[in-house]
Amino acid sequence: MRCTAKRLPNDRVWSRATDGLLGVILRPSAGRDFSWRRLVLAPSPHDIAEISRRALIDVANNEPSFTVMNGLLPEHLDPAAAAYWHAFSRKLRFPLGPSHKAVAFIRRALDPDHAISAVSLRGDFLGVAGFKTPSGAFVGGTFADLARVYGTFSATIRGLLVGTLERRCDDRTLLMDGIVVRPAARGMGVGTALLAAIEQHAVNLGLKQIRLDVIDTNPRARALYERQGYEARSVLSTGPLGAVFGFASATTMYKSTVVLPE
Repeated sequence: MRCTAKRLPNDRVWSRATDGLLGVILRPSAGRDFSWRRLVLAPSPHDIAEISRRALIDVANNEPSFTVMNGLLPEHLDPAAAAYWHAFSRKLRFPLGPSHKAVAFIRRALDPDHAISAVSLRGDFLGVAGFKTPSGAFVGGTFADLARVYGTFSATIRGLLVGTLERRCDDRTLLMDGIVVRPAARGMGVGTALLAAIEQHAVNLGLKQIRLDVIDTNPRARALYERQGYEARSVLSTGPLGAVFGFASATTMYKSTVVLPE
C-alpha cells in the first residue's frame, strides 16, 4: 500500500492511500487547541498497524505524533484496561477494587467495537475513548464476569453499586463512556483528538447527539468539553453514595452532531 502525505493548517497531516483516506496523523504543538473541520477514521486496526510499522509518514524534527483509529489493537487491550482503571479508580475503588481485580474485570468487560484509540507511530497505546450505544458499551460486562473475578457473593454487592452508575441512551444518542490518556501522552492533544473522533463516529452512525457525564471533581475535563461546544443540561447528585464514589454530583452535557463538510 503506497501512501503520501500533505501538510494542512494547524499542524495536521493527512495520510492518503490509493483507496482513500485511512486516518489522521497529528503533529501536536504544546499548549495549542486544535480546530477540527474533518476527521476520517481508519477502517481497521490492521491498516493503522501497517502504517505505524512502516513509518510511512515522518513528521518534521522527529516530534511526537500519533494516529486515531477505530477500535483497539489486540496488544492494547491490557494497557487500555490498566489506563481505564488508573483514570477512574477513585470513582470505582469500592465497586471494583482492589486494583489487580479491577483491571482483570475491566479487561474481561472491554468491547473494542465501542472504542476509538490513539496510537503512536511506533505502535504504542496512548489513549482511548469509549462510547455506548443501544447495541453495547465499551466497558459492559455481565454478572458472570463479576462473579468470575470476585466470587458470587461479592459480585452481587458490587453489581448493585455499579448499577447505580448505569446510564441509558436512546436510539439517537451516542453516550461517552470515558476518555483516557496515558500520563506520558498528556499535553499532546490526544484527548482533543479522541473527542473529535467520537463526534465524527456519531455522525457516521447517523446519531443526532452526543451525551457525556462529567463529575464535579474533574473541572479540567469539563473545561475541555465546554471549549468543544458541549452544553450542560442537568446535574445529578450522588447523595449519600458520594462518599462511596468520591464525587458529589455529575453534570450531563450534550452536543448536537453536524454533518461535516467534505
